[in-house]
Amino acid sequence: MRKRLNSENRRVKNYYEYKGKKYSITQLAQISEIDHRIIRSRLNMGWDIERAVNTRPRGDGTCIEFKGEEYTLPELAEVSGINYKTIRGRLARGWDIDRVVNTKIEKEVVYLEYRGKEYTLFELAEMSGIKRRVIRGRLARGWDIERALNTKPEIKKVYLEYKGKEYTLAELAELSGINYRVINSRLERGWDIDRALNTKPETKKVYLEYKGKEYSLAELAKMSGINYKTLCSRLAHGWSIDRVVNTKMDENIIYFEYEGKKYNLSQIAKMRGISYGTVRYRLEHGYDIDKALNIKIEKMDGYYEYDGKKYTLTQLVKMKGLSVRTVYERLERGWDIGKALNTKPDNVKKYYNYEGGKYSIHQLANKMGINDRTLRNRLARGWDIERALHTEIVKEYFEYDGTKYTAHQLANKMGINYRTLRYRLAHGWDVNRAVNTKTKK
Repeated sequence: MRKRLNSENRRVKNYYEYKGKKYSITQLAQISEIDHRIIRSRLNMGWDIERAVNTRPRGDGTCIEFKGEEYTLPELAEVSGINYKTIRGRLARGWDIDRVVNTKIEKEVVYLEYRGKEYTLFELAEMSGIKRRVIRGRLARGWDIERALNTKPEIKKVYLEYKGKEYTLAELAELSGINYRVINSRLERGWDIDRALNTKPETKKVYLEYKGKEYSLAELAKMSGINYKTLCSRLAHGWSIDRVVNTKMDENIIYFEYEGKKYNLSQIAKMRGISYGTVRYRLEHGYDIDKALNIKIEKMDGYYEYDGKKYTLTQLVKMKGLSVRTVYERLERGWDIGKALNTKPDNVKKYYNYEGGKYSIHQLANKMGINDRTLRNRLARGWDIERALHTEIVKEYFEYDGTKYTAHQLANKMGINYRTLRYRLAHGWDVNRAVNTKTKK
């Protein structure tokens, strides 16, 4: 039997005083709508509780100036090659923009010997079916590699007493008909077990008026023949009810003819057992549909011999200053490892004919005042150059206090979650009510 942990070893929950009451970090995150990790990081850096809870994180749709140009967070991530979440976390910790962009993350690959071969931690986790963090923790505690990989983790069951009997959370959920996550959340917020199990969640049905009749979302989806999730997503993005119902899914879908039948890209990728991203990437790079579907990717050994030593693909590309994708594609085309590593890319830019001149995507985007990524995505979806350049992005503005704002700007100004604001507006709330109604906790 597993021994119970002494009180000294149990995890202690810290509480912080805010506006005369005591809250855990999770509760503060729910009140402020700021990620609990951001609040914890701020407190660890010495921020007082008021500042940590009331300072909105940067990057919720706002633009950041870098080298004289303005970027959204996704654009800055693309330009700098740093993960979006990493950038957001650094800004939340108060880093200046130069430090955010110029501090690179160096990842060192660690190899472990197991039964005469070398493996990365990721490979060992995949092979053993045990999570990486579990293996890492075991090795840090001094376990040998055999024991770390072959000891299956014990699943801890937490028992709760209810009406004189002990139940697991899953059993209580089945007994009460309430989702176990809801029960767990209630107990974490300090509800007693009776209240947590006997308070039924409120389910509010939303009705929308269409052509003089009222429909629930499910009824409207069934009536219009549009997927329920698609319907909800369109409403959340501020579409009018007529546009939601009358825009059919297949209007923007490109179909490909394959073996005498028409398929969209998702269907054809699934049918052939190839990743959707792989097929799309091949088509974007000039492959015809037959070639894009019929080239098999062979899973290659994790190590390559080069100059008498063994390296992973990541180590080789880092050493040669090439991208993993470039080298991988060369190997896929049958190049030997020496040729794949030592042939420098041509760096040939693709140019498009427009109004008698030749332009790269970047030049066209600057000329027409369109975001690079928007233009590139449109062309990748098969739009012709005229349609890609001249289709306007419709921005919806809302008037508040005599000034017009986009939903993003209004959410940032008022400190409301963007999705919450969008949802309220999509369900017929006026702007004043949508902005000034506090979220119930």
